[in-house]
Amino acid sequence: ERLQRTENLVHFFHEVVGVKCIEPAVLMRRTEQYRDWVRQYTTDRGIPVLQAPTGRNEELIPSHYERLTEDEGVACVLTSMEQGRTFVSYTPRFETKSGDPNYRLIKSCRKRFLHYYFYVLDPVMGPMSLRVATYLPFNVTCWLNGHSFMAQDLIRQGIGFEKDDNAFLATADLAALQAAADRLDPELLRERCDYWTSRLAPSFTDPERRAINPVYHYSMAQIELATDVIFHESARLQERFRRAVDIGLLLGGAERTTHLFGRRINRLYKGKLQTVLDRREQGHPV
Repeated sequence: ERLQRTENLVHFFHEVVGVKCIEPAVLMRRTEQYRDWVRQYTTDRGIPVLQAPTGRNEELIPSHYERLTEDEGVACVLTSMEQGRTFVSYTPRFETKSGDPNYRLIKSCRKRFLHYYFYVLDPVMGPMSLRVATYLPFNVTCWLNGHSFMAQDLIRQGIGFEKDDNAFLATADLAALQAAADRLDPELLRERCDYWTSRLAPSFTDPERRAINPVYHYSMAQIELATDVIFHESARLQERFRRAVDIGLLLGGAERTTHLFGRRINRLYKGKLQTVLDRREQGHPV
């Protein structure tokens, strides 16, 4: 959090680290140190490091979790070149009034660089993952699954249940399942994110930590809420599906974009809007 702003980064290198000239090599050195640490960390523990496949990773990851023998650990690490926020350093076009040869312009930007995806088994949350940027300010994104947390909680209590992906199909104690869901609060999420960022995100020296207290502040970037409804007879499901399709056709036309996106279409709009309905798979509209 303390390294998100350009002026804070300059203060960190000038006053804390003691670097007079923040050249690109100074910023890159932090990246190289972290990448070297990840290589050593994964090699010592026999953690697979794989290039992220194109598309979704759900089919690749589960087999790596099977090799874990304890209730926590890193199953594997995926590497991916992605856009991220970082800083660049460059020499100003014109000479500064002070004539300081060490003066550099530091600018925040977005660029494509290496990110690490750590797939971990957490004793509280179950399977979760962290994406760590390898360039300053080393931003972190965490993915957690509330259904996995509830399953872990029931396992600790010795309560039987049946679960298919994110759907709880049955449980021996419905009240305990509800109580587990109620225990998933922001403080718990922050605690588990801190637990793994303190182990897997780039580290700082003790003097640096005392000077800037490099902790992460989290915000919710995306949340998915799901209600599991089980239909024992397909006829009832098909009836509701047809009704949902009818509602979608009424609301989803191109002329109704303001209902969906809040953007009003007027005469100043330059472009083409049209509704295309393609019927496939036994008449299901797409």
